[in-house]
Amino acid sequence: MRLPTEAEWELAARAGTTGARYGNSMKCSYGDNSGKSRIDSTAIWNADQTSYGPEIAGTTATAQAGAQKQPNGYGLYDMLGNLWQWMADWYSENIFR
Repeated sequence: MRLPTEAEWELAARAGTTGARYGNSMKCSYGDNSGKSRIDSTAIWNADQTSYGPEIAGTTATAQAGAQKQPNGYGLYDMLGNLWQWMADWYSENIFR
């Protein structure tokens, strides 16, 4: 077994969609809907960027158990939101230098 590449993960996450944005964030777990009450992280950012981190850290938003929201078009759960995606790709700022 191995982790997917970024391209493989994106293909699975998109589930056949072709738009610039894919998925419905309301149907996945992410910071704004993963706590005891809904928060608006965009409003917090726009109000005061310097205190954004502490403000978000002070909420009850946390990682959620899997498969609590709706699956995507391929029947895969948790492809958007929740935690960072783990992939087999690597990144280097010097790749084209």
